[in-house]
Amino acid sequence: MKILHLADLHLGKNVVGLSMIDSQRYVLDQAIDLCKKEGIKHIIISGDVYDRSIPPEEAVTLLNSFLSKAILDEKLSVYMISGNHDSKERLACFNGILEKQGLFIDSNINKDLSMHKHTIEESGLKINIYSLPYIFPGEVRVLSGDDSIKDFEKAVIKVLDNNKLDDAVINILNAHYFVTGNEEPIRSDSEVRTSVGTIEQISYKVFDGYDYVALGHLHCPQHIGREAVRYAGSPLKYSVDEIKQKKCFTIIDIKSKNDISINKIDIKPLYEFVYLEGTVDELTQNSEVKDDRIVFFRLTDTSHVLNAATRLKIKYPHYVGLEYINIKDDVDGSEAGLSKEEGFEELSTSEQFDKFFRFITEKDLDQTQKDAVQSVVDELEKEA
Repeated sequence: MKILHLADLHLGKNVVGLSMIDSQRYVLDQAIDLCKKEGIKHIIISGDVYDRSIPPEEAVTLLNSFLSKAILDEKLSVYMISGNHDSKERLACFNGILEKQGLFIDSNINKDLSMHKHTIEESGLKINIYSLPYIFPGEVRVLSGDDSIKDFEKAVIKVLDNNKLDDAVINILNAHYFVTGNEEPIRSDSEVRTSVGTIEQISYKVFDGYDYVALGHLHCPQHIGREAVRYAGSPLKYSVDEIKQKKCFTIIDIKSKNDISINKIDIKPLYEFVYLEGTVDELTQNSEVKDDRIVFFRLTDTSHVLNAATRLKIKYPHYVGLEYINIKDDVDGSEAGLSKEEGFEELSTSEQFDKFFRFITEKDLDQTQKDAVQSVVDELEKEA
């Protein structure tokens, strides 16, 4: 039996103002095609289905289209939990009705601390899938009456201890948490930190009773501690620090309780997300030829280039940002820092701007520009 493990879809996400909805649609269509090709009949989605608690209309439409194709057209079963980005109520509002169609959405645990359990019996195998959506320690503390529960690990242990496993069958846990192992997990800037310090960390050893732990929350595909405790990762690169990550589909291939293997299939994005390095002049040659890649630029110019972003966007419509790698932007303590220049603070606002303009562009303001600056300064001082 094969199960496709997905997580952190973040439907409706924008990357520095660039909508990812078309890219997300492209990837989800690939997921359906992969299920048909590999004979996969079940999909686990480990939370952060949407990028925010009130998703945009296009995100809701895309999820509906994907689930309709998976469940109605391909007769797949989908087991989905909520993550820290999702609204529990919105995600699971039609859960009871949709279960008969093969869609199981769990956004909470029961009041007695039991998890929702879904059983698959197929090809001589019996599999129990337990749902552990993202819940805060305070929720478990209230339900259990245990005032000692202050962190996520204690909360999760409390829930797991209230759910007895049948060791004779294959047990899978679908969870959305920050799980750590012997080595520091790979994290991304696009992940939301929900707490300070180590309060959100959970050791992978807490899940030793499960044959496979399907995790969501971290965006880099990786196993934690042991091969069967695994983050599927986000299907797309959602921040600059994810550019070098290899995104993939994770297939759980189950032959028996003691024979579970992982297959990873590379995801082909609609637009590659890449670094490009060079000077603005080098990168904007042949501007009439458009480059549809999503690009973050590492500029090698030795001084700031006027209208660099505007020039780059003409050739690269999916521009998301830039940095100058040969210019130290942090001027604190630097001899070049304007704020450290002797007498700078005593200058008038228009004189300071004149120096700032020269510092950035290595050019002086012309008279028209000086008049415009002075007009703005006069207006601001008048309002003040």
